[in-house]
Amino acid sequence: MKAQDLKNSILQLAVQGKLVEQDPNDEPASVLLERIKAEKEQLIKEKKIKKEKVSSFIFRGEDGSYYENVSGQIKCIDDEIPFGIPDCWEWTRLGRIVYNFGQKTPGADFCYIDVGSIDNVNGKLSEGETILSKEKAPSRARKIVKMGSVIYSTVRPYLLNICVIDKEFSHEPIASTAFAVLNPHVGILNKYIFYYLRSKAFVEYVNSTMLGVAYPAINDEALYKGFISIPPTKEQERIVSKIEKLWPVVEEYGKVEQELTTLYERFPGDMKKSILQAAVQGKIVEQDLNDEPAANLIERIKAEKEQLIKEKKVKADKVPSFIFKSEDGSYYENVNGETKCIDDEIPFEIPNSWVWCRLKNCCLDIADIDHKMPPVVEEGYPYISPVNFTNGNGIDFENAKKVSKKDYLRLSKKIKPERNDIIFPRYGTIGVVRLINTDIDFLVSYSCATIKTSKGNTIPKYLYYSLQSQLKKDQIAKYINKTTQPNVGLQSIKQFLFPLPPFAEQQRIVEKVDELLTMCDRLTI
Repeated sequence: MKAQDLKNSILQLAVQGKLVEQDPNDEPASVLLERIKAEKEQLIKEKKIKKEKVSSFIFRGEDGSYYENVSGQIKCIDDEIPFGIPDCWEWTRLGRIVYNFGQKTPGADFCYIDVGSIDNVNGKLSEGETILSKEKAPSRARKIVKMGSVIYSTVRPYLLNICVIDKEFSHEPIASTAFAVLNPHVGILNKYIFYYLRSKAFVEYVNSTMLGVAYPAINDEALYKGFISIPPTKEQERIVSKIEKLWPVVEEYGKVEQELTTLYERFPGDMKKSILQAAVQGKIVEQDLNDEPAANLIERIKAEKEQLIKEKKVKADKVPSFIFKSEDGSYYENVNGETKCIDDEIPFEIPNSWVWCRLKNCCLDIADIDHKMPPVVEEGYPYISPVNFTNGNGIDFENAKKVSKKDYLRLSKKIKPERNDIIFPRYGTIGVVRLINTDIDFLVSYSCATIKTSKGNTIPKYLYYSLQSQLKKDQIAKYINKTTQPNVGLQSIKQFLFPLPPFAEQQRIVEKVDELLTMCDRLTI
């Protein structure tokens, strides 16, 4: 149960007489209401409050039903009573137990209370004061309030902008006409009224009587007609005391609930990040001394790439380089014959059988097509960009733009996307990669790079997982050109540092990551 639901349940139990025990020694609520009736008549006589246009009172007949006497007319109201209450309680209309001091035009500087002055989550006035001169008084600044008044916003009442005036002001406080001001008669606790107005039963009544669409509201007359269950005064005190003891406990519960909610919302995302980070650091599966070391893979990829360059199937590297680890344990890079230490670039340690390399050195090609969008046709070859990426590793081919066969054949000569290639966005969602798992013919937009791996040396899915890891994303961020439209160039992508394990270990890593990510997904179902 959520904290707010728990609060709602506590309030509903309170107003139904189920939160605290009844005491047979308490003066019954019927006597309290008679005293309030007499007090009200005296206030009317003294012209402190106005006489009600329609007088009424509720009573329970000998048959156990509830009746209301409205200006001498009696009718059964059983179908209007929201719930049952203890015998020592009474039902009445809200207007019978409260009164107000009317309105006035500010005659001097005053403290203005508007709807924004209330913290509606906690039902309290804000700490500060809004002091206005009479000349700058809004037309709505009219309602007279005193210490102990309950104010209830009748505009958008579902927001529960309700509070008790519980502090002294530096100047006379005057409230907005957006409020109904409820001053309880003797024997009625303002805190009991406050909690009742926030109870499910009363909220449902208000929602059923609201008028308006843009600014739904309840007028004062309808508000005063709302039913309120009245306990004996002593029981009101016990109810308020009990609620205020429970509220801090519920608040703590709410904090824990929020922490758990946040944790749940971040899971399995955080868990998946941890899995991928462990994978690319060589911490997710054991190393096997019998595995062929990754350095051999780099040599084979280099030879394969040289053959493809010779056959003019891929372009030669503009800046050839290779990384090696020296006897002193430091990492060096040879760039066009010049060697320099790159220890400050290495993000973490890897197993001895692994190697650090540039992405270009463990792939056969990293390229894009011409930077001009070909004409779109109704029927043709899908033209994929990041807007066509779906959840997971999905690509929406069906709703992608289409290009003609002529343009497809022309552009695919530069690089043709195929199964197990990786699509790497260079603009917008930079680094949100996709692994191609289809044999259909399509093009990849110039907004992305297409990465081709070496079969038997680099497992595409291992590369895909590596590019998804947070460690890799942090590294990618260093290469992003922070212009009006952030982007990362092809040469920068080729320079990404890449931890390459032995081929057999790549297979074990992929199998383990697949297993663990599947488990994460199952835990959230």
